[in-house]
Amino acid sequence: MNSFMLTGRVLGGLESSTTASGVKIVSFIVEVDKESKGKDSLATETFRITCFGNVADYALANLKFGSMVGINGVLSANNYTKDGKTYYTPQTLAKKLTVMSNY
Repeated sequence: MNSFMLTGRVLGGLESSTTASGVKIVSFIVEVDKESKGKDSLATETFRITCFGNVADYALANLKFGSMVGINGVLSANNYTKDGKTYYTPQTLAKKLTVMSNY
């Protein structure tokens, strides 16, 4: 099953665009705490999240810098070719957002 669940804080602003067919796209960076080896150290990872349609509208209306958000979604495998070489990159697509707090 292809699914992920993250909880973290929104970093920076939200980027919005619309496809040629009128579908709204919103992307943003979320910072997520992760386990670290030392008990006094804090480690984080960042992920670019992409939302489409109603989820994108919800993100624009409810998220801002520092918002704590729960994200349920799927991973998508993107690929592109540059200089004759094919590159593969994962994309994190949000299917559901839950705002946990707004600062």
